[in-house]
Amino acid sequence: MKNLFLFVILLTQITYSQQDSIKTYELNEITVRSGKYKSLITNLNPSLQSIEIKEVNLTGNKNLIANLNNNTPGIFVTEYSNNGFGIGQLSAGKLSIRGFNGQQQFIVFIDGHPEYAGIFGHPVADVYNTDAASEMLIIKGPSSLIYGSGALAGVIDIRSSNQVLKGLSFGGDFSYGSFNTYNIALKSTYGSDFFTSSVNLYNYHSDNHRPSSNYDSKGFGLTLNYKISKMWSLNFKSNIRYAKVFNPGTVNNPYPNDSVWTEFTRSNISLTADNKYKSTEGIYSFYLNTGLHDLFDGFHSTDYIAGLNARQTFELSKVIFLTVGNDTRIYGGDARNMRKLIDTTLYETGFYFVAETNLMQNLKFIAGARLNYHEVYGSEFVPQLSLSYSISKNADIYLSSAKGYRNPTLAEFFIFGANVDLLPEKLWNYEAGFNLNIYENLIDISGAFYFSKGKDFIAVTGQFPNIKNQNVGSVQNKGFELNAKIIPDKSLIISAGFNYTDMKNNIAGSPELHGIFNTNYTLNRFQIGLNLVAIGNLYLLNNSNELIKEDFLLLNASAGFNLNKNINLYLKINNLLDTEYQTVFGYPMPGIYFLAGFKTEF
Repeated sequence: MKNLFLFVILLTQITYSQQDSIKTYELNEITVRSGKYKSLITNLNPSLQSIEIKEVNLTGNKNLIANLNNNTPGIFVTEYSNNGFGIGQLSAGKLSIRGFNGQQQFIVFIDGHPEYAGIFGHPVADVYNTDAASEMLIIKGPSSLIYGSGALAGVIDIRSSNQVLKGLSFGGDFSYGSFNTYNIALKSTYGSDFFTSSVNLYNYHSDNHRPSSNYDSKGFGLTLNYKISKMWSLNFKSNIRYAKVFNPGTVNNPYPNDSVWTEFTRSNISLTADNKYKSTEGIYSFYLNTGLHDLFDGFHSTDYIAGLNARQTFELSKVIFLTVGNDTRIYGGDARNMRKLIDTTLYETGFYFVAETNLMQNLKFIAGARLNYHEVYGSEFVPQLSLSYSISKNADIYLSSAKGYRNPTLAEFFIFGANVDLLPEKLWNYEAGFNLNIYENLIDISGAFYFSKGKDFIAVTGQFPNIKNQNVGSVQNKGFELNAKIIPDKSLIISAGFNYTDMKNNIAGSPELHGIFNTNYTLNRFQIGLNLVAIGNLYLLNNSNELIKEDFLLLNASAGFNLNKNINLYLKINNLLDTEYQTVFGYPMPGIYFLAGFKTEF
C-alpha cells in the first residue's frame, strides 16, 4: 500500500498548494460563480458567518469540524483525542448548534451538495478536511427553505477552492508532531484561458495520546473546469476518502488491544453547469455520494445519495430579485449485522422561490417558501423571511423568522428502535440582531438574540433491548451571540466571539457558554497567532446517565516563517496551559502537544 501511495505521487507529480499563499500569482478566471447565491444566503440568514480557511486559527488538525470549537461561538463538537472522530454510537464528532445536538438536526454541504450518511442521516465528520477548502458558510438556525430536510438547526456549507494559477503549479504541506502525528497533503493544478484542473492527495496519521486510539485517513480528489463561453462553465468534481479510527474506551473501562474501531470509505462525484448573464445567473448540477462503513462488532452498511439541483436568479429591476429552484434526492442503502437490517430507497423533491426587494430606500425585505414532497410524508410547506433596516451606510438592524424540518432517517424507521409511525421534527427560529462597520470596515461588530421552539423531536425510549424511537414533545432554546473583528493595520487581525444558550432541556455535548479570542500578527517574514477558547457549563453524560457540567479554558499558539518565496515553515502548539478537560465523559483530552512542518509552492 505504501509503495502504491508513493507510485501515485510520482506518477501524477502531485503537490499541494495551501490557500494562504506566500507568493503572488495571476489567477485564472474560471470558477464556479456564485455571487448572487452567496448574497441570497446571507440576506436570508443575517447572522451567517463566512469563514475563509486561510483566516482560521488551525490547531494542526486537518479536519474542518475539529477547528470549529476554536473559531465559531455557538457551534461545539465533541472529541476524545487530538485526531479522528469515528462513526456509530461510540464515536465523537457530535456537533451542537445553539444547543441542538441531534446528529441529524444539521447538515453539511460541499459546494451545495449534501454530504451525509444515507441510512443514518448524519454528517461523517472525518470526511471534511481543510486542504481543498477555501471557505465555510455557517448558518446557525433553520435553513430548510434552500437546503431542505435535515437543515433543522443549521448548515455548514464548505466551498472548495476553485481559483487556479495559470500554467502548471505544484506544492506540498508536510508536518510531524506529538503522538507520532504526521500529515502529508499534495496538490497539482493547471490553468489556461478555458480549462483548469486540480488534483489533491493526502495521507494523515496519528497514534493519538492514549493506547488503542490510532487514526488513519487517506484521500484523493480531482476537479476539472471548462469555460464553454463567456456565460457558461462546466465543473466536474470527484473525491474518495478513507478513514479508520480506534476507540480507546473510557479511562476506567478501556478497550484493550485495538479491539474497538470504525472504518469507512466515502466517495462523491458531481457535474455542474453554471451560467452568468447580465440580468440572471444560475447553477444546474447532478451529484452522487456513496459510503461503505464497517464496525468492530460486525456491522456493515453501504449507502448512497443521488440528486439533481437547479437554481436561477433573475434581476427583475435594480431593487427586485427573484430566485427559483428545485432539488431532488434519492437516498438509501443496506445494512446488516448478524442479519439483514435494511435494504431501502426513498426519494423527495422540493420547489422553492425567494424574492428580494427594497420596500423603502433603507428597508430590505426578503421572503421565500418551499413546497417539499416526500415519498412517505407527503407535502411540507416551509416559509422564511427577513427584514433589515439600514440606520446608516455602516449600521443595520434586522428581524428574521425561519422554519426548519427533518424527516426521520431510515435507521430510525427500520433499524435501532424502529418505528414506521414517526413524524418529522419541526422547528421555528425567531431572531433579531445588528451589524456595525466602523472606519471603513476596520472594525466589524455583530450581535443577535434568538428564540427557537420545536415539536415532535425524536428520542429513544425504553430500556435495551426493548427500545423504541418516539416523537417525545417540544424543545425550546434561547440566547444571544456577539462577534467582533478588528484590523488596526494590515499586519494585525483581532477577532472575538461569545455565545450564551439557555436550553429548556439540557443535552450532553452542548455548552451554555462559548467564548473565543483570536489574533494573528505578521511582521515581515514572521507570522504569529494566538487562539483562546473558553467553555462554560458543557453538559456530559456520566456512567450513571446523569448530566454533569464541565468548564475549561484552552490556549493555542502558532508561528510561521517565510524561508523564501517558495517555502513557509510553521509550528503549532496546542493546550499551552496544559488544561485537564474532557468533552466526552471518561475520555480526557491531551495536555500540551505540538505540530511542526513546512509548506511549499512552485
